[in-house]
Amino acid sequence: MEIFIRRNDRFSVRFFAASIFVLLTIFVAWVYEYAVGSGGAILASLVFSITFLFGGYIGGVTFFLFLPFLWFVTRMEPMLMGSVIVRTAYLGTGVLIVARTRRLMEARQAYEGYQSVDSEGELNHLKNLLLHKSERVEALRRGIKRMEGLAVAAKELNAANSVTEVARILADYASRGGREGTRVVIFAVDDQDDAEPLAAGKNGEIVTGGRELKQLDGQDFNPYLLRRRINIFVEDVSDEFRTPPLAKVNRDVACVMAVPMVIGDKVVGIIRCESDTPRNYEMEDLRYINSLAVPGAIALENARLYSQTEEHAKLDGLTGVFRRGRLEARLDWEIKRAIRYGKPLSVLLLDVDHFKSINDSYGHVVGDDVLRRMGGILKENFSEPYFVGRYGGEEFLVLMPNHDTKEAKDRAEAFRRRVEETTFGEKIKITISGGIATCPKDAKTDKKLLKMADRALYCAKESGRNRIEIFNEGSR
Repeated sequence: MEIFIRRNDRFSVRFFAASIFVLLTIFVAWVYEYAVGSGGAILASLVFSITFLFGGYIGGVTFFLFLPFLWFVTRMEPMLMGSVIVRTAYLGTGVLIVARTRRLMEARQAYEGYQSVDSEGELNHLKNLLLHKSERVEALRRGIKRMEGLAVAAKELNAANSVTEVARILADYASRGGREGTRVVIFAVDDQDDAEPLAAGKNGEIVTGGRELKQLDGQDFNPYLLRRRINIFVEDVSDEFRTPPLAKVNRDVACVMAVPMVIGDKVVGIIRCESDTPRNYEMEDLRYINSLAVPGAIALENARLYSQTEEHAKLDGLTGVFRRGRLEARLDWEIKRAIRYGKPLSVLLLDVDHFKSINDSYGHVVGDDVLRRMGGILKENFSEPYFVGRYGGEEFLVLMPNHDTKEAKDRAEAFRRRVEETTFGEKIKITISGGIATCPKDAKTDKKLLKMADRALYCAKESGRNRIEIFNEGSR
């Protein structure tokens, strides 16, 4: 199109110039012969020239109308106008001008159309360029926002002391820095490479516990990630060959990226982002999560060590069960919970029978070994949801949530028989006595409940030891 237009345009211009040359030749001849001193002829010629140069059909029509007008103004002799040559020259030139000015006009219109098309293409190019630059500016803004978020997240992670708090911070900033609709799940990985969800976030809402969190498994990609210790980036899960066909996933997942949090050669956690839209993530999103995983891994490990240290500080150094202060705090919380939900709470107060005689006969070192072994047996037999602590000396307290008096006594009797059948050291046999009180049946405060359990324990000792008694009004 461009070549055609330019070629016709050049031809029309050349013909236009030739036409003007012919006309000017005739016009000069006429002026020389007949129009010397005639102002009307010059004016008419000027009008003709301007009109002709305007182009198009107007120039050709004006040429024909100009003939009689020229004849009248100059009083031309019939012999000149009657000349066949002159008539043919004027008539032929007019016809050619009409034809070629039409082509010239068409060429001009086509060229203007070409320029219009060319301008539209340039405009589209500018629009695309502007869109590209806008996307780059938006990506730059998103990157700056993410970098600022990483700086703030690092400070908060450094100050976090619990594993749950670390997971909450990671879920919060991974969710805020991710794409719209992204679900973030933070997993903690234990020494057996079992991944447990600690926190989840979506659209600014963070969950750190409850049934909803427990349902967020990651068995589709977590095993592969833990085995290979590499990042996972799956644009479309339906096309992914690494996923086991029967992997447990109880939610819509179409696009996944997951980053391991690594300390040394051990994976301590996983940051997983998932979307129900395929190809919703780009590599810059993976780089952001990877940057968040570095301080996240350090914070998660530090929180674990802090929790272990804090937990050990709450434990009795000899028996390995909780100290009395931690025990009483938990008792107060369990009582409030039992009253709020209308569930029973029983407490079992235990005492090692004739422990003083063991110290006197075998020495305090053996006595400490007995207590240490007793603590181990208690932890083996009363794991979650029970709570075991050393109440003082050779006395131990067991909190038994959701256990009424009968259930608590059956459980306590089984433990009493276990202790009776156990040999401590090489030949030492011991027995225990215990007293049970239940909230809210016997008491609704911690001090009174402990007092009732102590009364029942006293009754068990008075009744011959090696037995479990429950509190009743006669125990008073």
